[in-house]
Amino acid sequence: MTLYYLPTCPHCHRVINWIEAHGLTNRFNFVDASSDSSAQEALFQASSEGSVPCLVTPEGRAIVGDTPIIEYLETQNA
Repeated sequence: MTLYYLPTCPHCHRVINWIEAHGLTNRFNFVDASSDSSAQEALFQASSEGSVPCLVTPEGRAIVGDTPIIEYLETQNA
């Protein structure tokens, strides 16, 4: 799965902290959306909103927002 984030975003850090607390970091590709224009373009291709945090699931579905992402992860890792 790919997680698009911004280093200064508290909602992004909430998701990242959840992932780390559950020992799942090796299952994610973390992409800093501020790192370069190609990362930003990939984020907009994944989700037309272009908002972070944005999780792209293995099925290609984009989930935006910390609460929806964590709810999705809880159902996948229950």
